[in-house]
Amino acid sequence: MDSICKLVPYGENLAGEVVETSQVIRVLQGLEASLDKEALAWSDVSLLLVLDSKQASSDKQQHGSSESIKAGIEQFCSERDWYPPLIGSSVFGTFFRHADQSQAEISDGVLFIACTSAVLEKIPVACEITRHPADRRFAGQRALEQAIKLFRAQMQDSLGVDIPPRTVTESSIGLIFTTGSGHIEAKEFIDFKDCYAVGQELLKAAADNDAHLFGGCATNRTPAQLQCLYYSEDIGARTHYRCTFQHAAVLTFLPYTRAQAHLRHPYRHLRRERLDIEFHDRDQYADGRYFYVRRIDGRAPVDFLADYWEYSVEELRQMADDHTPIPSEPGAHLVTIASSLNRFDENAWPNVPIWLDREGDEILLRLVRAEADDGNYYLMELKPEYLADNASDLMASMKTNFSEDVSLVAFLCESRKYVLDSKGSNAEADRMLAAAPEHGALVGVYINGEYSTGAPTSIGYHNYSQIGAIVPRRPIGSLPEEVVKARRASAIEIFLCHASRDKSTVREFADTLEQHLPGSVRWIDEQQLLIGDTLRTTIRAAIGSENQYVVPFLSDRSVGSTWVKRELRWAFKEERAQQRTLVLPVVLDDTGGEVLSALRAAWNRPLFEQIEGRLQLQINDFTEDEIASKARRLADDIAKRRANGKRSEAPRFSTLDPMA
Repeated sequence: MDSICKLVPYGENLAGEVVETSQVIRVLQGLEASLDKEALAWSDVSLLLVLDSKQASSDKQQHGSSESIKAGIEQFCSERDWYPPLIGSSVFGTFFRHADQSQAEISDGVLFIACTSAVLEKIPVACEITRHPADRRFAGQRALEQAIKLFRAQMQDSLGVDIPPRTVTESSIGLIFTTGSGHIEAKEFIDFKDCYAVGQELLKAAADNDAHLFGGCATNRTPAQLQCLYYSEDIGARTHYRCTFQHAAVLTFLPYTRAQAHLRHPYRHLRRERLDIEFHDRDQYADGRYFYVRRIDGRAPVDFLADYWEYSVEELRQMADDHTPIPSEPGAHLVTIASSLNRFDENAWPNVPIWLDREGDEILLRLVRAEADDGNYYLMELKPEYLADNASDLMASMKTNFSEDVSLVAFLCESRKYVLDSKGSNAEADRMLAAAPEHGALVGVYINGEYSTGAPTSIGYHNYSQIGAIVPRRPIGSLPEEVVKARRASAIEIFLCHASRDKSTVREFADTLEQHLPGSVRWIDEQQLLIGDTLRTTIRAAIGSENQYVVPFLSDRSVGSTWVKRELRWAFKEERAQQRTLVLPVVLDDTGGEVLSALRAAWNRPLFEQIEGRLQLQINDFTEDEIASKARRLADDIAKRRANGKRSEAPRFSTLDPMA
């Protein structure tokens, strides 16, 4: 692994009304194949992100699909004996490109993103479930606090590094998903007010911690669906996969990974004059902050909007009587009110109209965000081509400021897709995919509402926006020195020393070791050493903690090897200096003991006795099963040594027992 973090996506649309476990496994196999192209294994995955766009026409279908997604992940991980933490959400749709794989529209399926980390084997995920309505606004804030604590604890447990809370947030980007507006369990409806409140509290908490967060709100893909958040929790030594249909927030940090935020919206000024907005105190959010509009330039909202929307005054009044959600009407998206935070803020963000509500004899316009009574308000318009231009601007910015080795995750308001779908267009995804970076990953996520904190133009809870998290590749060498030292001290490294003619057997052995101790194998063969290297110079910088081992493979080919004797003498000397078991020999002998006899005759007595006195493993039959079995035994022994903090005790296996 040469990067601090890597993102590898893969997804498909899935046939049928309910997701099947076999379908999830097939998609994960596709993800694994994409990892393989990056020379990565499933055991390299430190975090799994799931974006579920499967449509459902009933709660039963929703539960069935979500359970199948969890079961599929569980079965896939069980077969590989590696369970990465999980985070994710139900979404409106996705698209992706990576290497030679791409999908322009996943609107009825699932997309997975594998995140690798050179810092943490498992990236912790925080989940805050808020069961009481009064607590909903604090879901994101509490998840942020939990995530910081979990991250610090994981760094301490894995690397022995105690990092301050602010270092977590300053060094790493956060991913967050929360419940959005719509139905949750027991058919309880979550209003946009709750989403806005989460964003406001999250914005304050993020400012206090200098946290840069990206993400959004869960979607119910159809009106009959429930919103769903996915997460994992560790119980004992196992990672368990969960999903919740309650109001919640899930949050994680990608260790020592930074992203540049690219925040845009597709609206343009329809006129430059400010609007005169009169608010109504119905359901007022806070002092000076309002959701409901009573007058626009002195006119009732329905009278004003009928001049710009594709609806008559009578149709708008009927929408008020029927309580029709405006976001479901694409014709109402083409002109909207945009606002700034206050009179001195020149940045204007579109505020999506949600309902037309009757209040006595009046019809009020409900907005998604609470507005300040001293803000700037403008009339802005949207055309479908503006969405495509928005996408082109993002890709041009990325190309101008970054190399081709960069990844992009774009969180996009699902309302953008409503407009595109109404025109039979997928222009936004097409533009982005056509300009995708050559070496990185590109992912687009259509979601209920978008979150952004940390950037100068972030307002917490956004609407109709495009929030791009541009993640450039960072080499491992750019990690802080204390983390580099801690990684080196804590990582298991197994140096396999062998004669070149034994490479095929050693390769089989190493493959099993890698499955059980991912990333541990380091190769040293005779040819490398014969051209001037020595074991001493090759691994001296690495050997120095209790997690490094030298595994010499001794065969009839190594009996007369000068380099084997020389380097083993050095390794045993180093072992005595460190007062721990460092050398774990493996004998390759299908001759009934002739290799040991030849070693006894050819080597001086002290060196041979050191080998004989700690012999762990012999491979005699050279079958695939025997090689794998012996490699598993060695991996188990090393893992137990690491877990128990053992240093100088003798090996656990009998001296000459070939079945040990």
